[in-house]
Amino acid sequence: TFKALDALSGRTRHILIWSTIAGVITALLTGWPVLFIAIPTAALGLPFLFDANSEKRALQRVEAMGKWVSALAGSLGGGNSLEQALRSSLRSTSDEIKPEVSRLVARVNSRIPIKTALRAFADDLDDAMGDKIVAALMLGAERRGAALSGVLHDLATSLEDDLRARRSVAASHSA
Repeated sequence: TFKALDALSGRTRHILIWSTIAGVITALLTGWPVLFIAIPTAALGLPFLFDANSEKRALQRVEAMGKWVSALAGSLGGGNSLEQALRSSLRSTSDEIKPEVSRLVARVNSRIPIKTALRAFADDLDDAMGDKIVAALMLGAERRGAALSGVLHDLATSLEDDLRARRSVAASHSA
């Protein structure tokens, strides 16, 4: 059960622990046991409901993923191995996904098997587009061919299309 807490970020874990304590105390003082669940749920959920910039950040992350995939494809097209391309991509990675790419490169540098490192990267990105990127990279890790560069170029184009669609939807919501 405590392994689930380890998977949370430090901030989220802190909020969960303190709001659970507040929920227990409030439930005991008021006699309403539902507050034991309601207070932690509200503490964790309300910031997401009222975050006006979440869509903007999501768009920036998709854009950053598209640029990263495009740069990675270019590096692979130059004859680099996947591991080399990942290392060299770190220099040009946008701030929106730099922590995730940094952890991926650290895993690769510490000789964690590439598939394991890529699975952890998908978990770090926590995005459907990130899953598509990782799926392509995992196939490329198996085949080790120049074909991965072409697949990644196509994926970068797909990410650009998705970004345009998301921006169109966001513009229609704000209009």
